[in-house]
Amino acid sequence: MLIGIILWGFVNGIADLVVEESGRPEYSIIPLLVGSIGYGVLLLMWSKLDSAERGEELSHGWTFVIVALGVFAFVPYLFKSRGFIKGIISVLYMLGFVLVAAIFYLIFMAIVIIIKDLILGIA
Repeated sequence: MLIGIILWGFVNGIADLVVEESGRPEYSIIPLLVGSIGYGVLLLMWSKLDSAERGEELSHGWTFVIVALGVFAFVPYLFKSRGFIKGIISVLYMLGFVLVAAIFYLIFMAIVIIIKDLILGIA
């Protein structure tokens, strides 16, 4: 999962670069949409793996809700699948995971900026 988030952060950084270089501010919504859908799909993958480990099937309703609402649906899923105490523990694990993913995302955004400025010479 972490590798997927790292790669998605790199793709999202490239999308930001392309939109920035287009000079069309109305396209700035594209990286936001790409990022949101991508992270929703990654959360869905996490949910599917989790439900498979627990021997449960993730319903089609939850599948759609997790992709559409992302973290806002994933947190209730954690409580639904684990109960209250284990749900809180899982949310804390998720927050740690999100923190690590954010750090990697910032690192890859820095790499994209370095490539843009130094290697491609785009200012």
